[in-house]
Amino acid sequence: MSLETSLLVVLIFSFASFLQGLTGFGFGMAAMALLPLLIGFHDAVKLAAVLGLAVNMFTFATCSKHYDWRQGKALIAAAAVGAPCGVALAHLAPGAWMIRALGLLICVFTLHELVLSRLTKVAMPHHWAVPMGLLAGVFGGAFNIGGPPAVVYCYSRSWTKTQVVAVLQVMFVVIGLLRVALSLGAGLLETRDAAVILAALPPTFLAITLGRKLLDRVPQSRMRIGVHLALFAMGLKYVVLGE
Repeated sequence: MSLETSLLVVLIFSFASFLQGLTGFGFGMAAMALLPLLIGFHDAVKLAAVLGLAVNMFTFATCSKHYDWRQGKALIAAAAVGAPCGVALAHLAPGAWMIRALGLLICVFTLHELVLSRLTKVAMPHHWAVPMGLLAGVFGGAFNIGGPPAVVYCYSRSWTKTQVVAVLQVMFVVIGLLRVALSLGAGLLETRDAAVILAALPPTFLAITLGRKLLDRVPQSRMRIGVHLALFAMGLKYVVLGE
């Protein structure tokens, strides 16, 4: 990876972290929408897995007082089961299929955020935690995008926003730990990856802190529309072109 590419990768992680700070989720979605433009799909997945784990642990540290272990326990347990399946899928399926599947996932989630979530709020029964958690685990393991099904489920509950963010961070950390552990066990993380990860950590933490500080000051609706439109365009590109 050239110096120019490494700097652009760090910039992408900083942007994704800023979005995470503003919303409590979105790091994986933003990172995986942009990284494949610079590096291969599998390189993008493994780098985003390590940085995403650090970001989610940092985010949880800022909202841990709002976490109740009884909230989302079935969702998190199911995600832990689904994550290894997602990791296996990412390494067994052809790269061209995975990049198109990534694009489709991004498009579906952004359309939900832009259109469906504004029309009605789906009230999911409690037992939906297991299938939604399994989907989150598979998506997180395969693409580092475990948020969509989990976000839909969590926001259908009668939890406060800070409680939702706390539950999501715990789930993301569990998925991230499993993904990184499996990658290390398979020897997929290389020494050259460590340099990029270490370089990205300081600006990543700075960006997420800035996002948290601006949480109540930035017009959320307009910002979210702009971000999701951009992500949808990127997802559509992957679906159509496969690269």
